[in-house]
Amino acid sequence: MRKGLSGLLAISLSCLTLIIIIVLSVNHLTSEGGLTASGNTKQTASTTTDAKISESPASDESEIIPEAGSMNEEPEADQLNPDSLNDDLTNADLATASPDPAAVSDQALTVEESADEEPALAEVTPEPDMDPDSWDYIRGGDYNMIYTDEKTPKKMPYEIRVNKLMNCVTVYKADKKGKYTKPVKAIVCSAGSATPLGTFKTSDKYYWKAMIHGVWAQYATRITGKFLFHSVPYDDHEKNTLIPSYYNRLGSTASAGCVRMSVKDAKWIIENCPAGTTVKVYNDYEPGPLGKPEPIRIPYNCRWDPTDPDVRNPWNSKKSTITGVKDRTVERCSGINLLNGILAYDIHTKKMSSDKIKIKGGVNAAVSGKYEVKYSFKDSKKKKINKSCTFTVVDTKAPVISGLPSSMTVTDASTITSDYIYGSVTLTDNGMPLTKEDHLTITASGSKYTVTAHDDYGHHTSFTLKIIEDSKAPVIKLKKNIKSEYPVTQKIDKAWAAKRITKVSDNKTKLSKSDVKISFKPNGWGMSITYSAKDDAGNKTTVTENIAYETAQIALTSDSIIVKDIKNEKSLAKYVKVTSTKTGKKVPYKLSITREKAGSDDQYKIYNVTYTATVKSSAGSSKTSVPAVVYVKK
Repeated sequence: MRKGLSGLLAISLSCLTLIIIIVLSVNHLTSEGGLTASGNTKQTASTTTDAKISESPASDESEIIPEAGSMNEEPEADQLNPDSLNDDLTNADLATASPDPAAVSDQALTVEESADEEPALAEVTPEPDMDPDSWDYIRGGDYNMIYTDEKTPKKMPYEIRVNKLMNCVTVYKADKKGKYTKPVKAIVCSAGSATPLGTFKTSDKYYWKAMIHGVWAQYATRITGKFLFHSVPYDDHEKNTLIPSYYNRLGSTASAGCVRMSVKDAKWIIENCPAGTTVKVYNDYEPGPLGKPEPIRIPYNCRWDPTDPDVRNPWNSKKSTITGVKDRTVERCSGINLLNGILAYDIHTKKMSSDKIKIKGGVNAAVSGKYEVKYSFKDSKKKKINKSCTFTVVDTKAPVISGLPSSMTVTDASTITSDYIYGSVTLTDNGMPLTKEDHLTITASGSKYTVTAHDDYGHHTSFTLKIIEDSKAPVIKLKKNIKSEYPVTQKIDKAWAAKRITKVSDNKTKLSKSDVKISFKPNGWGMSITYSAKDDAGNKTTVTENIAYETAQIALTSDSIIVKDIKNEKSLAKYVKVTSTKTGKKVPYKLSITREKAGSDDQYKIYNVTYTATVKSSAGSSKTSVPAVVYVKK
């Protein structure tokens, strides 16, 4: 009997051992990405090809030498506007295309982004205090996070070649002869029309990089100038703000000049390709020796890069979860969206959204205090996930006093009273109106008023208004008019008149020549110029001067005018001169001639001719005429 029991026990232990081995094997296959959640479908959404290295060269390097191109081509900035991107995928397409996060962990994407315009940076550059894969960018400062963990080898381990036309990157390793002929990695990317062709050396590196149009990118490596390798753009320097429409354009030309990639590929570049790595950008209809990987597509509401190895990435989760729930401190009266950055991830459907999240509790943004908010979500298997956090509403800002200048200059200081100031001032606290009756105090001391505002949270703001009384008008002085008449060629305009001002002054208001307003109007055969200036109290001074132009006279140079052709203007015009009546000097004019036949004799045809000279000046035009008898030979 004992032997029988011992035999049965041995058989049972053997079966149990076999079952454990089978379970462990299945779990291992699933964790390696070979199986989906159902365990029977192979993951096919791979975006990176890692080739096995053979000893023989994979391709002839000369076949993919990049074309020479301009390094100064300007980026097409408008290509980075999110509103201009159209996602052709439906929600259903995106849902079915979403990869298994376990499989994604072994995939790599490569994408390039548009050229960046660097913002003005503070002198202090922050350093990460933890692994960048799980590091949150600290709000409050627009810093670029510089990557410093860099070792420069004697020989670069890789060479990067970017097929701009096909949006594909191939990484090469050196062969035994030291030439980069062995393709080891293919990455799908998005270049731009402004991406420069040519050969370059990488330089600066960043964990986070500020880009044009207010977007951000992870793991940026500078190729040349404004052009970088980096991740798909983010709305902010936080990992759960990925712009999905950009991500779903990986593999097509989409950037303003940079080379966008997935986070995993951009991270691989920054960690494995030291500064000084050669980058060749070229065009070819063949993507590369390893082909072009298929890009991952994500749902429209997914704000995480599926390849990001961050432990908080829901794509890396082993169970359904709610992400983004954390305690927050917000300023009173600021806008609060309780679902901002909150996403539910269903491990069974591989979908990410906020539609099915329920919220219990609320936040009164107008009242300081602590508010508990509870989030709950049921996944497709009806498993309920609960998370909660605390919103702390604080008031750290003092009231704002507006509606008053720092000083007021008036003709009569008695018109400015506390009642006048009370009616002019506006009080706000955190952008919300603050009642004057309960929060405003006005005190007078001589020519000064002190306006003090306080809020209900112990913050005060003071403002001093200085009253200046001024009843005297400004003084304008002009040069003496040294000419009684000016040549008609003298152009009289604001620039000329401004030079005639020698001084403008006021007893209280600081004035300069540019504060004088100048106006003109014709005055007979001349100009009337008005100069006016006003001080801060409203006192005005006006000075007017009249400028006269010289008059012109027309005269004949001969008492006997004989010409061959009465229609010949030049032969008639040479008998006329136009001069200044004051100086006798020639005056520029335009001549018109009228002719009327008067008769004839045996030798000549006789005409009555009128010469009219038109003289122009800044005041307008003036005409003067002279008659003549002209003889024309028969």
